[in-house]
Amino acid sequence: MKAYTFIGKITPSNEREVFVRNGSGAEETLPVRHDLCNHSPVGFAWGYGGSRPAQLALAMLAYLYGDIQALRYYQSFKDDTVTGLSQDEGWEMTSEQIDLRLEALKEKVKFFHGCI
Repeated sequence: MKAYTFIGKITPSNEREVFVRNGSGAEETLPVRHDLCNHSPVGFAWGYGGSRPAQLALAMLAYLYGDIQALRYYQSFKDDTVTGLSQDEGWEMTSEQIDLRLEALKEKVKFFHGCI
């Protein structure tokens, strides 16, 4: 798998934005992926267990692993990882860190609980 870094930023107007940086340093906006599930029409957030963090978890996992894996694990990834990020700060998370978290979650999650 290619190396990526996900970057959460808080704008001066207090909006949350998430970007993906590839191995060569280029950044792009993380697609929200409402086509998979529309938890939050207003975008992403982190640091709590709501609909906007669910949208973020879904989008991150879909970016790295594809739609099916994302739908299977995003709620658990949200609960395990996205809720632990500080609401009031930006953050960075590498694809390697996400791989490790997801592998641990796969041992626990034995059923499909995604948005269908």
